[in-house]
Amino acid sequence: MAQYIKQGNIFGRIGTEIGKGLSESIPKEVERNRLSAGLKELEKQKDLTPFQQFSRLAAIPGVTPQMLQSGSDLLRQQARGQALGKQNEPKPSPFPKRETAPKGNESNVPSITKSQTLEDIQSGYQVPTQDEIFADAGRRYEENPALYNNDPNKAIEAAETDAARNEKRYESNLKQYENLSKIQDNVRNRLKEQSGNLNVQIPDDVYSDVEDQAIQATKPKKEGGGGLTEQQAIKEYGKKLNDISKNYKSLENVGSSDFIVKDKHDIKRNLKEIREGFKARNDLENLANKYISTTKLSPGKAFYLAYPPSEIKELNNEISRLPNAAASTSSKGNENLTFDQIDQKVRDDTLKASERLAKAMGKEGSPLAIAEELKAKGYDPSIWFDYLNKNRGKLDLSERQGRELGIPKTIVPPLNDTWLFLFSGLDKLVEK
Repeated sequence: MAQYIKQGNIFGRIGTEIGKGLSESIPKEVERNRLSAGLKELEKQKDLTPFQQFSRLAAIPGVTPQMLQSGSDLLRQQARGQALGKQNEPKPSPFPKRETAPKGNESNVPSITKSQTLEDIQSGYQVPTQDEIFADAGRRYEENPALYNNDPNKAIEAAETDAARNEKRYESNLKQYENLSKIQDNVRNRLKEQSGNLNVQIPDDVYSDVEDQAIQATKPKKEGGGGLTEQQAIKEYGKKLNDISKNYKSLENVGSSDFIVKDKHDIKRNLKEIREGFKARNDLENLANKYISTTKLSPGKAFYLAYPPSEIKELNNEISRLPNAAASTSSKGNENLTFDQIDQKVRDDTLKASERLAKAMGKEGSPLAIAEELKAKGYDPSIWFDYLNKNRGKLDLSERQGRELGIPKTIVPPLNDTWLFLFSGLDKLVEK
């Protein structure tokens, strides 16, 4: 294996490799000793330029023309290696980055093409300049010159080969990216056409989620996809969009006269079936908002139907343990209190209850729904909302819970609140 030649020991190597034949070329023992001593002395001298090294080599007694030629070749190779090493600080390229990947906002980035390799494609590829190739070669040569047989030219060849290989790999990945993008665009367009034929009417965010699922389904199974053909994906997810649309349309009759004349158990069953469809796709906030906009329910009642507190065991237990608030002078123990004193007592009791309820609510409970339970038991919901707002950071509320706190509260409950909750068996929440 080739050895790493350091600047200060080139001539030590000459003495080792070439000195074997000195007995034949320089028969006199004294000359051989003088030559050996001179080479060793030259080996010890540091920080000499290649010219200084050659000059001192030539001045050593007994040096032959062959030794001078070999030393000259070694010095030339060493000088080139040192010069290459200085290239290890690449200069800024005067040329702009070559952008060849598709452009567009984040929502248009094909989700089917998401992988580490293909994400790198989106940033484009910059062909290395000659200076950058030399810098890479210099780094390689400095780290392990023996790997390149102490020949800087071989380090440059290796750097050029890698640069060419990287560009070829990029072009291959870019082609794959473009092909996958075409599949995605085709799925998107065909799914849009299919949903139009089916008269699908759902919120944009829900449609976008299903669209992404359809696109992902066309990826090979080995890449985490469904392995479906485009036609299979269109049929499967077109049907899913249609089912979701029907789920949304079923809300249009909730609260109508035809709906509330049904048997109480039928009404509760219909409301449960509607909610189950929304819950299955993690779409309960849209259900609550749809109750507000379409069914004309108050925000509190709408979120109560979407996020019933009874579904969270700890929260349900805390609500069940809450006694009815003493909110009137006729209540036991309040006979001698003024209205202001009673009001203050209710506020104090609500604040104490709020601390326990907030803890039990977690990230799944609904602040608006809990407020309905508090109101039904005679507590003050405004204290509950104020407590949540003041302690929002400490409680680590979810984004959805934070949005609930920002919804304007209804002062006068709409008529549909009374109708729907009376006829569905939830009359405990109906304001008397």
